[in-house]
Amino acid sequence: MSNPGVYADLVKIPSDFLKKDYPETQQIEVTENVSGYPVSLINTLTRKQDGSVLFNFNPKINLGKQFQNGLLSVNVDTAKNAKGELTFNTLAPGLKAVLTVSVKGNKKSGGGGGSSGPLQGRLALHHNTSFFGGCCRMRSKLIIDPSSLLSSSSQVDSNSAQTELQYKKDAVALTAIIRSNKKFTASAVFGYQQFSLGLLANVNAQSQEVEGLEGTLLYRREGLLIGLSPKNKGQNLAITLFDRVNARLAIGADINVDMKKLDAVPKLTIGSQYFVDSKSFLKVKVDQDLRIGLGYTVPVNDTTKVQLGLSVNSKDLSVEGKHTFGFNVTLAL
Repeated sequence: MSNPGVYADLVKIPSDFLKKDYPETQQIEVTENVSGYPVSLINTLTRKQDGSVLFNFNPKINLGKQFQNGLLSVNVDTAKNAKGELTFNTLAPGLKAVLTVSVKGNKKSGGGGGSSGPLQGRLALHHNTSFFGGCCRMRSKLIIDPSSLLSSSSQVDSNSAQTELQYKKDAVALTAIIRSNKKFTASAVFGYQQFSLGLLANVNAQSQEVEGLEGTLLYRREGLLIGLSPKNKGQNLAITLFDRVNARLAIGADINVDMKKLDAVPKLTIGSQYFVDSKSFLKVKVDQDLRIGLGYTVPVNDTTKVQLGLSVNSKDLSVEGKHTFGFNVTLAL
């Protein structure tokens, strides 16, 4: 069989199927590719449910083969959040590395205040390359010192960094995530014919404790995916299903059972997708609380796509039911 993929992607298809394409905010996204350069600029304006407005600027630079098919992405917004991500897709045969550094805007003035953000990464890279027809040789060296990251995050607890390494070979996929808060995640996925088995552990290196342990058994065949995932050291059981019934119809479901409270109602979401044509589709989902989600995606032309979303509390159709309406307009210039 082909490589089963990393642990985070095992049940990504049914998860995205039930979560994506149901906008609850009003958002306009404009992507511009800079002519003559491997650069794209993504500008996003979002009005949230609380009425606040957020602007996000996200330039992306394709670093090319000279830097192991690298991609640099920087994200900044008007809430003073910032995130930088450096990806090397072919750091070595089968090896991918992702370095992420995040800074979250402090809500409090003065030093040491504010909220904490996800901190990921430390990576050392030595690279020799030639370019411009071989007339120039460059030696690049990228070193991020773990101790400096930890020192920085101790002074400003809203800063974070992490490194993620992914290795794929044959029917095995391994992942290691090292965080500056001394927490470590390791996962392994093994594939055999139509089955995949994934195991994941979250370890706190400072306390030397295993904080999380879970696994996923996945059955996959053409158009069908069924996943069984014991989580939180067996305290929860997640069952996922996705089936592309035919060219027009797809269905999916997600069931979460609390193994300590078997008499409680499981968390349940079921959904379906109807393809009007190859690019337009209608989605419907409902959860255990009878909240109904509707989503409609349609391309206006070759450069513009519109998504509409409506979430309705069928138990309370009054204003107090907290219904939401959202849209995404995506333009590619």
